[in-house]
Amino acid sequence: MSLPFSPSSFDVVLSMFSLNHLSSEERRIVHLRELLRVLRGKSGGGAEVEGEGEGGILIIFVKAFEHQRKKYKQQDVFKQYRFSRGQELNLKMEDKKEKEKEKEVEEVEQNHSPRCFGTETDFIEEVSDTSSLLSRSSPSSSSSSESPSISSSSLSSSKSSNSMGSLDSVQVFFHLFREGEIATLLKKTAMIGYRIVSEGKDEAKNCWFAVISKK
Repeated sequence: MSLPFSPSSFDVVLSMFSLNHLSSEERRIVHLRELLRVLRGKSGGGAEVEGEGEGGILIIFVKAFEHQRKKYKQQDVFKQYRFSRGQELNLKMEDKKEKEKEKEVEEVEQNHSPRCFGTETDFIEEVSDTSSLLSRSSPSSSSSSESPSISSSSLSSSKSSNSMGSLDSVQVFFHLFREGEIATLLKKTAMIGYRIVSEGKDEAKNCWFAVISKK
């Protein structure tokens, strides 16, 4: 929420739906304070915005609760976000590179690790031979008991796969804004020296917008 910039750093600040992803009103108020803080005031220097004799301009877009086609039951919702084909391929490529790095590390460790028993196969055969000898030398009364068996799968370390093949979507939090909510939040910031130049709704994109000028 905090922005790593000095006060009055920018002539124009654009907030595209970032407020929708903050989970509480307190966080949204803090974020709005930060947006106004880094915006240039009238005497803060910087280039003058064309058509405005005041300070910098803050433009805010937020997804709207009031939807023409879909009726939401509450303002806080989770939406399914599907990765595009390009994003999914990038994730798979990153996962493949990570696996290749892990394989290289394993090969280096194997080549430089001491081998007290030779190869893993030699060790398994040795254990199997020992088990056979023990079973032959055991008393007849215990011949019905099963001898322990050791397989290569039980000796080798199991590694959980981290494949991204099935990851094609994620759940994303949204706080949907009602009409006039941007103005209400601005008042709650307790910031002074700004005015709302215009506000309204873009029906095509189903979002509320506000243009704020800093004095």
